[in-house]
Amino acid sequence: MPLFPNRLFRHAAIYARALSIHRYEVQLEEAHWIEAGLNAPADKRSVTTRVPGLDITRVDDRSLVTLLGDGDLDAVIAPHASSNQLDCGSRAAGARTQYRDF
Repeated sequence: MPLFPNRLFRHAAIYARALSIHRYEVQLEEAHWIEAGLNAPADKRSVTTRVPGLDITRVDDRSLVTLLGDGDLDAVIAPHASSNQLDCGSRAAGARTQYRDF
C-alpha cells in the first residue's frame, strides 16, 4: 500500500507529461520548458535542471503563476495547485485546471 505522508503526489508531473504526449501529441523535445518557483521566484541557490534533448530555461525573477498570468506560458505542471490559482486564472484568459487534488 503506497503511503504519501506529505499528501503531495509528485508523480502528477509524470502524468502531465504523458498526457501532453498521448492526448495533445506534444513531444517533450518540442516544448520549451521553464524552471521557476510556482508561487514565488526560484531560490537562486538551487541547482538548474539539465536534461539532454530538452530546452530548459531557468527564470529567477518571476514565478510560474506570474508567467502564466502574464501570458508568457501556455501551461504549468506542478505537484500541487498554486496558492494564487484564482488570481492567476482571472488574469490568464482560458486558463483551466486539468487535474485537481480531491
